[in-house]
Amino acid sequence: MAVSYLTKTELGEFFHSNGNIEAGVRSALIDSLEQSGVFNDDDNSARGWLQSGPFPGGEVPPVVQILGVSNSTNVETNPNLKAIVLDDHSARLDVTGGDNDVFVAAGKGHDTINLNDSGNDTVYGGSGNDVIRASEGDNLLFGGAGNDSIYGGAGNDTLDGGAGNDLLVSGGARAAGVGGDARIASADDSAFGAAGRGHHHGGGHGDDRGWGRGDDHGGGRGGDHGGGVGEIEGHSTLIGGAGNDTLVGMQGDVLQGGAGNDQFTLLSGDGSANSTLYGGGGDDTFRIEARSGSDTIFGGNGNDTAEFVGRSFFDVAKIDVDASTSTYTLHFSDQQTVAVNGVEELHFSDQIVTLPKLS
Repeated sequence: MAVSYLTKTELGEFFHSNGNIEAGVRSALIDSLEQSGVFNDDDNSARGWLQSGPFPGGEVPPVVQILGVSNSTNVETNPNLKAIVLDDHSARLDVTGGDNDVFVAAGKGHDTINLNDSGNDTVYGGSGNDVIRASEGDNLLFGGAGNDSIYGGAGNDTLDGGAGNDLLVSGGARAAGVGGDARIASADDSAFGAAGRGHHHGGGHGDDRGWGRGDDHGGGRGGDHGGGVGEIEGHSTLIGGAGNDTLVGMQGDVLQGGAGNDQFTLLSGDGSANSTLYGGGGDDTFRIEARSGSDTIFGGNGNDTAEFVGRSFFDVAKIDVDASTSTYTLHFSDQQTVAVNGVEELHFSDQIVTLPKLS
């Protein structure tokens, strides 16, 4: 490997030279290194130590602040290491170490990045069909363009699929084995909301899928109803963006579909937590499996449907109608309430109820 002492301009040119690290990823890398103190944000005078080339794996020399690897490998972080760049077309990177925060960037191609450390890490997958898995820490995980699979961990994660048909899974969903990754984790995620506090941002165009369980901002500790995970912590925010998205969340989560014909599923979790679901444009379907709490559904534009799984119309004790806000509030006999706005049909096991527009 080679070691260089570079300004941020020289570093950007270095990773631009082979065309593998895209401009947006390079810009995010420089921003991160400014925030971590390697570079100055107002001039180009500061320099950072870069080690680049094939990396044998394991520990990084303590002087090195930026590691550029051109092969599949594992890297053990240390307090001085601020960034790892996977400068290879389709490779695997395993990150281990303690609670050191590190920025991880990948280039074009189908990359796999596994975070096995406990720091608050940031990952940019770049274009290609990437796989990103988090473990501990409050992580920011960006898939970029392509059909990405992003799995949150035990911290307060944010999952952003970017453009493409993405699969976003937070820690609690992983614990349940949802999305094809059975690794157990929990916490507050944002995206495929699961255990924990987090956020799911489907980003760009495409058909995104996101699951949430608990308190993610992409679950909260709660009961297990209908074959769920058991007890998982967290509250999530799942944002599908444009495209026909699938978002699965737990009670306490916020789900936002955006444009497109989106599919929502709200699972049981923390009975004391309340969820809000936003359909946006398109013909959306809201599948409500939760049986407690006070939840709210905003259908948005389009012909939207709310389906109450395992509920008959006889389970509804009363319906409050607020014409001033065009809201119907359903009060179920077991004390659950669901307010719907901009939803055209309610589906029960024995009835389909059509709701007229109130204003």
